[in-house]
Amino acid sequence: MSEGKVIIYYHDTCPTSIKLIDTLEKEGLLDLVRLINVRNHPFLAINRGVLSVPAIEIDGEIIDFGPIDFDYVISKIKGLNADLEFNDKLKGFKITILDNLFLALSLYIHEDVNVLLDYYLIRKRLGLLGRDISDVKKELGLDNIDFYRSIEEKLLKVIAINLLREVKWLNNIDLTKDEFLRKYSIDVLSHWLAARGSIARVGLIIPNDKSRIRCKAIKLHDFIRENWDYLMSKI
Repeated sequence: MSEGKVIIYYHDTCPTSIKLIDTLEKEGLLDLVRLINVRNHPFLAINRGVLSVPAIEIDGEIIDFGPIDFDYVISKIKGLNADLEFNDKLKGFKITILDNLFLALSLYIHEDVNVLLDYYLIRKRLGLLGRDISDVKKELGLDNIDFYRSIEEKLLKVIAINLLREVKWLNNIDLTKDEFLRKYSIDVLSHWLAARGSIARVGLIIPNDKSRIRCKAIKLHDFIRENWDYLMSKI
């Protein structure tokens, strides 16, 4: 068993968080872990650079987060030697982005992978922590424009599903398509994108780029209108 201090940052609406906690309980490992619900303790997570849950910290080091590798995490908690490896690092990068609303929104709004590669935990997760961003992009074969175009529709799906889920939580009912489109105008979606795509003023791109936010809101609004039935089936 791990002799170090193990902390798991989680949220009780996150299926992966719940699955991890259930798995640890079945493995008899839950007593070794300190659980921190980021709903109630957001700044404990922010202090550690955690933007995606679950995040697993052992001896002060975040070893994995978001779409975690369960075998790797369980092995590390047990104190076994294990490495987090991706056969396809570019695919791992995409999965990491699409698993988290804030990361997806950051790319959707900025259309710039450099914004995400500034985040050290992404580079760490890919095994590229000590590398310059230019070297990381070269190894992943990343071109800003081509990469964004290849992932934009998936970003829209992630963003739309999360938005509609939040709307359902807030209203405690299923809104019809017409009700949603009437209540959530372009102006409302612009505000939501700006607010959810930043942490206070960190990452906030308005007022200088308010036209970009509006264009993004129009595209999101159209995407939801055109794909309503599919999106609602995913909530």
